[in-house]
Amino acid sequence: MPTVYIHATRLTGKLTVQPFLSEEEERRAVAFKFKRDEKRYRECHGRLRHQLAHYTGTSPKKLTFRNGPFDKPELADKAWHFNLSHSDDLYAAAFCQDHPVGIDIESGANHADLLDLVSHVCHPAERARLESLSSDQEKRRLFLCYWTAKEAFLKAIGCGFQQAPETVCIVGDPFSGQATVEAPIAEAAPGGWNLHFLEIAESHVLTVAAPREFAVQLVESPFDA
Repeated sequence: MPTVYIHATRLTGKLTVQPFLSEEEERRAVAFKFKRDEKRYRECHGRLRHQLAHYTGTSPKKLTFRNGPFDKPELADKAWHFNLSHSDDLYAAAFCQDHPVGIDIESGANHADLLDLVSHVCHPAERARLESLSSDQEKRRLFLCYWTAKEAFLKAIGCGFQQAPETVCIVGDPFSGQATVEAPIAEAAPGGWNLHFLEIAESHVLTVAAPREFAVQLVESPFDA
């Protein structure tokens, strides 16, 4: 069975392996206003390069990236598909040899008014489910599930939030660990995608979008510690 490999770890603030950033990555790194954000960027992209090197059998330094449609980063030779996300000090990345995938991790900690975004993000069916919940804590958690699921799916198909998120409907119960997606776009064939909600931290929601027939496996590598 084709497999999507997930790496998730807490950022340490320092990287014990050489990042081997490209010139473009260096430009992005030094453009951050705050040193903390620059360090996180370097660590995330350093981890990504070493993990891709593990899967491709290529030196981290020799990996070449390009921007695909809608500027989604991809390997120039498309030997493996990948997607990266980070929130606060948590890092998560998805790797798959056979098909594009998407991943998103969020905490909502920086959004005191998180539920004010419901009308901008949620499909009417999702809003009805949210309104049926009595606990604000449950509402915030479910909203984060919807948010990360939409972002993971839209990143997987390559368009991101250029597709209006409220047109995408998450079908099923994210609290069960899996759901599917419906959207008025060709890439969202009925039953074509599964959304996997992985428990890695109480403070965050992590969602992976993968083709229905693919397994999702949370793994560790020497670069996850």
